[in-house]
Amino acid sequence: MITIVGMGVGPQDLTLRGKEAIQKASKVFVRTRRTEAYKALSSLGVDATSCDDLYDQAQDFDSLHAAIADRLNEAGDCVYCVDGAGVEDPVLSLLDEYTVIPGVAAAVSAAACSGTLAERLLTVSAHDLAAERVWYPSDATVVVTELDDVCVAGEVKLKLLDVVGDVDGYLVAGGKARSVKVEDLDRQKGYGADCAYVLPRLDYRDKRRWGFEDLMKIVFRLRAPDGCSWDRVQTHKTIRDCCIEEAYELVEAIDLDDVDKMLEESGDVLLQAVFHASLSEDAGEFSTYDMLSGVTGKMLFRHPHVFGNVKADDPEAALAAWEAAKAVEKHQQTYTQRMQMVSPMPALMRAKKIQKIARKANFDWADPQGAYDKVNEELAELKAASSPEEQAEEGGDLLFAAVNVLRMLGVEPELALLAATRKFADRFAKVEAKVLSMGKQMTDMTLDELDAIWNEIKHE
Repeated sequence: MITIVGMGVGPQDLTLRGKEAIQKASKVFVRTRRTEAYKALSSLGVDATSCDDLYDQAQDFDSLHAAIADRLNEAGDCVYCVDGAGVEDPVLSLLDEYTVIPGVAAAVSAAACSGTLAERLLTVSAHDLAAERVWYPSDATVVVTELDDVCVAGEVKLKLLDVVGDVDGYLVAGGKARSVKVEDLDRQKGYGADCAYVLPRLDYRDKRRWGFEDLMKIVFRLRAPDGCSWDRVQTHKTIRDCCIEEAYELVEAIDLDDVDKMLEESGDVLLQAVFHASLSEDAGEFSTYDMLSGVTGKMLFRHPHVFGNVKADDPEAALAAWEAAKAVEKHQQTYTQRMQMVSPMPALMRAKKIQKIARKANFDWADPQGAYDKVNEELAELKAASSPEEQAEEGGDLLFAAVNVLRMLGVEPELALLAATRKFADRFAKVEAKVLSMGKQMTDMTLDELDAIWNEIKHE
């Protein structure tokens, strides 16, 4: 049996149980001589075998951990001394059989040294934090351990500035704590394996940067009995139009390539999702975590070419893998079923989606010319229509045919019409401004006169 002994963060942290296990052991191992654990063993007069030779041979941390685990598994009954509580060491997951005698966790020691109340404690290695592409801290006191050099401290600083802002924290080293702002984290002295940074838990009203959990809390607070009187009375249906408005505002920001507006509108779309989840949670329908779990599970299932064994070397193959997985998920066995399950959406978008399904069934022209001919055919039928009912039907057919042309050209019909409408409104504004500058009103002008001004502005 391999006994893991947590050595804490200094010689004074070794527990009586840990000391007894070390003194009884015939073989004692330590990760490296450059740790507090080795210093503590030396003070006890214990001749421990270090794994420094494995450090020199390993190409990366994964191979190092595997080599240390092999050495311990081969040793059989032995003691492996590690810094901290003893359960943080990544070697443990590779051992055949082990038991742990815990010591003082580095995060607990750092929080205590800083005098921070830590009823909720989140520990994260500086190296892991620096490597994370995104990181969302929970509502807790955060302790960043293993700040062992200035480069790592700089990377951690950038990540913390992004997620929490330049708030006050405590740098703990050598058993002493001092107040250090996030901005100054990489301008200090005394970095090392026992160096940690403590960020006290903040109420969301006192923060400078916020995460998803904060947004959820704010929405729940607004809908509380003593919250906002407007938010409390909303239902899924009363704010339905808000979803549509916010989605279109985001689309507009994308069309305008306005990054600042995209930032704002993306947040507004997210707020709509959280608000609906809050309504359902209050009604006992589903929770916010049901929503998050649902979309996350969907992403995992629909990307078998990333998370499974399906091969997709280009965007087309990836899309095919997505659609095949979706068909399995939705129990769609025919193209008709896929069409019938297309959700209600703006008419042009829905027409395009239906047409794409038809194309996958090989029910489509080989090139756009057939679609162009269909537009002319539908236009002629609209001109020949005599009753309002016929005109409505043929008008719809004409629009459907026009969508088909744009789809085959790779143009998004909904966005094309939005852009055309926006362009018309902008030019109309310039026409009216020109007319007003002439001391006239639009209704004072003939269509030919207005059309001449329109063409003049168009050419400009």
